[in-house]
Amino acid sequence: MQVLLALLWNIVRLPLLPLFFLAKMAQKKRAKSWVHLKLRRQVSEYTPPSPKLLRRLMPGIDERQPTSLARLRSLRDTISADPKVEGLVVQMPMMGIGWASARAIRELFLELKKEGKQVAVFLPDGATHKELYIASAANRVFAPHGVTFACVGLAAHGFFFRELLDSLGIELDVFRRAEFKSAMERFTRDEMSEAQKEQSGALLELLDGLIRDALQNGRHLDNDAIDAIFARGMASAPRALESGMIDAVLYEDELATALTAGDENDEAFVGAGEYLALKHARFFRPLRKKDYIAVVSIEGTISPGASANKVSESLRAIRKSKRAKGLVLHIDSPGGAVSTSEKLRREVELVARKMPVLAHFGDVAASGGYYIATSCHEIIASPETITGSIGVISARPNLSRALQRLKIHSDTLSIHPRADILRNPRPLTDDERETFDEDVGDMYSRFVELVAAARKRSVEEVEPLCRGRVYSGHHAKELGLLDDLGGMQSALDRVRIMANVSETVKARHIQAPKSIVEALRGGARSLAVETRSQAGAWALATDISDIR
Repeated sequence: MQVLLALLWNIVRLPLLPLFFLAKMAQKKRAKSWVHLKLRRQVSEYTPPSPKLLRRLMPGIDERQPTSLARLRSLRDTISADPKVEGLVVQMPMMGIGWASARAIRELFLELKKEGKQVAVFLPDGATHKELYIASAANRVFAPHGVTFACVGLAAHGFFFRELLDSLGIELDVFRRAEFKSAMERFTRDEMSEAQKEQSGALLELLDGLIRDALQNGRHLDNDAIDAIFARGMASAPRALESGMIDAVLYEDELATALTAGDENDEAFVGAGEYLALKHARFFRPLRKKDYIAVVSIEGTISPGASANKVSESLRAIRKSKRAKGLVLHIDSPGGAVSTSEKLRREVELVARKMPVLAHFGDVAASGGYYIATSCHEIIASPETITGSIGVISARPNLSRALQRLKIHSDTLSIHPRADILRNPRPLTDDERETFDEDVGDMYSRFVELVAAARKRSVEEVEPLCRGRVYSGHHAKELGLLDDLGGMQSALDRVRIMANVSETVKARHIQAPKSIVEALRGGARSLAVETRSQAGAWALATDISDIR
């Protein structure tokens, strides 16, 4: 039936074929030497388009969506194969992304340069360490007057609310496994614990080395020059030029002149979206669907609801598909609800019984994110990925003192001794505390057992590596918690090898279309960013994930 429908569609469109060829010829005549890309503040592995009707009613709605890394890889491949394109000019705002995403963008620039293309970056808002790290991969970096380069060195920072909660009469009973599981420290302490300082310090050292390597190799700065940049902290565009962070101070309207040896307008530029649309335009619809490598993304806090249900539906569709030859599960999540994580892990396990499944970790794949990945055959992450946090934490607020101060009374009628344990804001008894602690202990044991089975090691060998500790991808690889380091391209290449298929088998992102409500609110990725700092059952402390 699908073949017949596609054939009928092609026959109906056949009279328009001459117009299609005329449009392609006009495109060749209008070919520009530079492709112009405007990055958005957020990026996501895959960003589905907004509904067509919504785009017509609200022009510019797509501007609120994250930049798709999958689309950037397509742009890289298309430019690399196009002899008429000299290079890519990128307008990069202040990026609200993690370090693994920053590396992914930077590596795209480096790959273009290897193919003989030029890369130029324009920083309209100035830069922090992250923007400078990405831009250092370009041939040339520009910024206008009036912006600031805020490169003060890295730090991990957090606010602590124990004393505030105490003054309000709010007590928090926390049950965790184990000492590195720090998500609730902000509510139970006045400063970082030694365990938190240890894991935060390790991440800061890795990122500091990352920035230094990028500036040394890309901007040809030595350690003394880099130290001088950090010591100064804040620099105007002219001072950034003096220190070697950028190549010229100019305005956006001067880019064409700087890049094309005299063009005084942007006629040499073609927008990245227009360029891809024209290059990839196909007149006839394929008669048969081709084999593919499926890609499914799990992003943001893992919690019950529509997002988790959509992921489950996608995984079931892949399991039933005759064309899917493998799966890359892209995880960018700090964790979340135990029950939802287990539900998704089981769906992945069922897919893994039919085809090779590989987990690719994004900026953060910790706790529940790692839990789900235990059903994958292999795991790949970037060196900067925040991962691990293999532990469990649960908290129960005790509001009895706060209610007493507010002159609020409660009364409960129950027929079982613990019927009010989740509703009545009273202190727990020792026996009840033991029950909560046993529950958390059981969950932790299950988690460790899954990790041990996935890594093909004993529980006794794996458990000391767990205990809620957060690692960089680099450190996790050294400890055997990952199989390899790399980006999404490495993950796709590896799955093709595991599935014994050629590189002509393309990746296909499997994701339910966004609703109008999701589109209006900026899409699933925007919602994930907004909720990332919320404390879930396994939430990662934001003073780690907020390292800038």
